[in-house]
Formats: sequence, C-alpha cells, structure tokens
Amino acid sequence: MYVDGGGCSFECVVTEAEVVAEAEAVVAEAEAVVAEAEAVVAEAEATVVAEAEAVVAEAEATVVAEAEAVVAEAEATVVAEAEAAVVAEAEAAVAEAEATVVAEAEAVVAEAEETAVAEAEETAVAEAEAAVAEAEATVAEEQNKRRVCVCVCGSREARGYNLTSCSSVTEVKKASAQARFYPLSIETKKLLLISMIIM
Repeated sequence: MYVDGGGCSFECVVTEAEVVAEAEAVVAEAEAVVAEAEAVVAEAEATVVAEAEAVVAEAEATVVAEAEAVVAEAEATVVAEAEAAVVAEAEAAVAEAEATVVAEAEAVVAEAEETAVAEAEETAVAEAEAAVAEAEATVAEEQNKRRVCVCVCGSREARGYNLTSCSSVTEVKKASAQARFYPLSIETKKLLLISMIIM
C-alpha cells in the first residue's frame, strides 16, 4: 500500500522486470565486492609472495655467502698448511744438502791439507837430506883439504896439506885435532852448523 501526499492510496505492483533489475543490481554489487575482495587478496598474495621471495632470496644469499666464506676459509687453511709443509720440506732438503756439501767440502779440504802436509814434509825432508848430504860432502872435502901430514923427508920433518908432499907418512891427523893451527873457512863452519841443526 502506498499513500501519496494527497491522501490517495493505491497498491504498488512490482513487476518481474523490476525484481530482475534489483537482483541484477545486487549481484552486480556483490560481484563488485567479490572483485574488490579478489583484488585485496591478489594484492595480499602478491605482497606476501614478494616478501617471502625477498626473505628466501636474502636467506639464500646469506647461506651462499656463509658457505662461500667457509669454503674460502677452508681453502685458505688447506693452502696455508700445504705451503707450510712444502716450505718445511724444502728447508729440510736445503739443510740436508748444505750439511752434505759442507761435510764433503771439509773432507776434501782435510784430505788436501793432509796431502799438502805430507808432500811438504817429504819435500822438506828431501831438501834437508840433500842439504845434509851436500854439507857432509863439503865438510869431507874441506877436511881432506885440511888434513895435516907429518912426514919424514930424508932427515927433516915437514908438514904439508897434501899427503903426496911426503915421501913416507909417519902420522896423519885430521884438521879437527889441529884446528888451532889450521882453522876452517867461514863457509865450512856454516855447513857444519846447518848439518848439526838438521840432525
């Protein structure tokens, strides 16, 4: 029942078209709400997905970085240990080689010194023996020159340096017994002194 402003009343008849129109309007409004809800949901999903992806990416980056750091540290440790081992082995090899070279060099030097000393001793002994022999020969020659003979030439006694100066020899004395009368020369004295020092 509808009453207008003039006091008249009449019944309103709602047609099917109006009901359909109202229903369609309600549906349209509901669809709009659904669309809005879907948009909100989509936005929320997008936001959540984006945030989740960001979190995952950050986590992956962190894990990768930590893993790379661990790997790098492990590699550095392995390399350092390997280098230390190589250096230690090289130093040991160098030390052993140096010790071997030094020992061989010392042995060679010692052998060379022994050989040089032996050769020097042999040379010195040979030179000393030669000097002694020469000195003895010179002394013998000088003594022969300084021999004194007492001989009888007829009725008179004569002294001479050579035995051939007498026709008959009664006594022969060496210069050592007659040194005050027949002194040795300076060269002979030097040779005698050298021979006494060497002997």
